[in-house]
Amino acid sequence: MKRIVWAYAIAAGFFALQVIAAPPVACRPPPGAPKSNTAMYCGVTFLMTGKCDNSDQVYKWTVGGGLPMKGKHAYAIYPWEDVWITIRGIELTQISGGPATYWMAGINHYGDVLAYVGPNQRHTRHDFPAGTGVRWMPKSQQTETSYLDLHGLCSGGETVSVFFTIYYTVP
Repeated sequence: MKRIVWAYAIAAGFFALQVIAAPPVACRPPPGAPKSNTAMYCGVTFLMTGKCDNSDQVYKWTVGGGLPMKGKHAYAIYPWEDVWITIRGIELTQISGGPATYWMAGINHYGDVLAYVGPNQRHTRHDFPAGTGVRWMPKSQQTETSYLDLHGLCSGGETVSVFFTIYYTVP
């Protein structure tokens, strides 16, 4: 059993390094791909790192990811595409840290809740119904309040890490 846990921890660490070190890439069809009327389905993952101190982490996160963020708040995920996108789903996966009371992915620009993780759970994925989603602006139209964030708290004093994955389509 210890070998399995150790192998999982090593794999998660390598994945985290790949997420943090990945070069910025816009979600586009490869050069020479045939034209299509279907929107391109994309995903991007950010590594949120904080401390389990029994308080909401929303303003305390360090955001890691392969995409450069240009914005006022270090704890926030700002628009990264050059075009309007439609967010089709959100996935949250706690990979380290103490027991969580909750995690909630929010979008500051349009209300808030996109996905929710309940007490002592470590994972959720929320996909919006077919034909629906949340439209989000290109980085050229970003404002100070146009960002995604992660609320939530955990206890135990440990470092906490949560993968925040956004699934979206590009027209």
